Amino acid sequence: MMKHRPLMIVFHCGVYFAVYTIFLNSIGRSDVEEAFANIHPDYIRNMLILLSLGFVGYIGLWRMRRWSIIYLIITGVVLIGYGVFVKSLGLPNFLPLLAGLFSLPLWPMLK
Repeated sequence: MMKHRPLMIVFHCGVYFAVYTIFLNSIGRSDVEEAFANIHPDYIRNMLILLSLGFVGYIGLWRMRRWSIIYLIITGVVLIGYGVFVKSLGLPNFLPLLAGLFSLPLWPMLK
């Protein structure tokens, strides 16, 4: 069994976990909810669902699973599509796709 995790995985997971935590902590603040409601009425709910799906992919990446790369790419495309749909693209929309694409070279070392 591998005794270390590649730095690229640690970096991608760390950034996503930080962004996910910030998003979760911002829910409930009236100024943030008001700004998100101006984007789309169901923006918070939809982004929470999509970011949570991305979180599952990152757990798989952290555990060094091959399926997580494909899962992250698909989740990233869906998040970008949703961002285009609501006309609000930001960093959280691109993170899973970038993690999936940049992790492709690690495919042989994943389980």
